[in-house]
Amino acid sequence: SRGLGDVYKRQVFIGMIMVCLSRESSMISSVNRGFTLIEVLVALLIVSLVATGAFSAVSNFADQRVILTTRFTGHWIAWNKLAEEYQVSKGWVDTTSYRAQTKGRIEAAGQEWRWFLTKERTLVENFHRYEVKVFSPEKVTQVSASALSPDVSPSAQLALFLMDTKK
Repeated sequence: SRGLGDVYKRQVFIGMIMVCLSRESSMISSVNRGFTLIEVLVALLIVSLVATGAFSAVSNFADQRVILTTRFTGHWIAWNKLAEEYQVSKGWVDTTSYRAQTKGRIEAAGQEWRWFLTKERTLVENFHRYEVKVFSPEKVTQVSASALSPDVSPSAQLALFLMDTKK
């Protein structure tokens, strides 16, 4: 059996170890009170890379949204013009009051757009090819009122083949 002396020695030894560990931890904490300059610079570099990537993604999304909105509106205008020609070809519109137009301006999505319609004959009798080119407001200034410029690409371009069935 162990005596009280052994228990006392053991408690003193454990106490000395605790004192040594607390001194070491206080020495360590006194040495490492903050971040080094290198650590701060690395952290700033990582934050700046993440912020740059996020800004680039948001900017790309916004650009694509504008492009898709422009394309959608241009196709909407072109389809409306082709639908008018379809109604005329089917004889659904009174042609005495209808005046065929090959170009014009239209207000859509709060902006002014320009469109051009061409009608070409095909080898088949009463069968025509209709093509509509629509130019966005940004390109309206680049397109002259009388002719299409080959340098300026349309925002939307649609073609349709129709057979005239009106009598």
